[in-house]
Amino acid sequence: SAPGKTPRAQGYRLSIDKDRVLMEGEDEIGLYYAGTTFFQIMRASYDPTTNRSVAAVDLEDWPDCPRRIVKMFHPGHWAPTWKYKTPATYDDLIEFTDRYVIGLKQTHFIPDFSSSVNFKRVPAMRMDAKFFSLEDLRRFADYCRDHFVEPGASIELGAHANWSYLNFHPQLADKDFPREADLEHPDHWGVATGMI
Repeated sequence: SAPGKTPRAQGYRLSIDKDRVLMEGEDEIGLYYAGTTFFQIMRASYDPTTNRSVAAVDLEDWPDCPRRIVKMFHPGHWAPTWKYKTPATYDDLIEFTDRYVIGLKQTHFIPDFSSSVNFKRVPAMRMDAKFFSLEDLRRFADYCRDHFVEPGASIELGAHANWSYLNFHPQLADKDFPREADLEHPDHWGVATGMI
């Protein structure tokens, strides 16, 4: 941190002029954010077809909130009877992560993988047509961590079970509210915990 200045976690300074680019970070993640901002400025301002230079800047930036969380509902929802013209892919998930999580300097990303993953411990939910494998989720988690994003995953349970396991286990539906799971069904928690 500069003399007389209070260090700000995840903060950085970026200076671009005609002779040099200077990036400084308060910590490792701050330096990473300086590089992220630099490449965003390059993409926004540089145009080789018009010989336009990268914009000159002198900025200091830091987050007000140390934890910034993005929740994404259904990055590819799948049901046995649905047909997709363009199914979701692992590359789609990474492109979204690059643009809206890493590019916006978020620190946590929690996609909802309720019905789009082949869960090995729940045989009825293992289908080749699903979007993501457990190996995809492992690669996704590594990719996030490599870019200073803590990954998570959520699964719809109970009142939202129609978005996840009720497509494959209709016997678990509540008799009065068929779009919800019957939490007292003897097989319910075996299926639900098998997805975790």
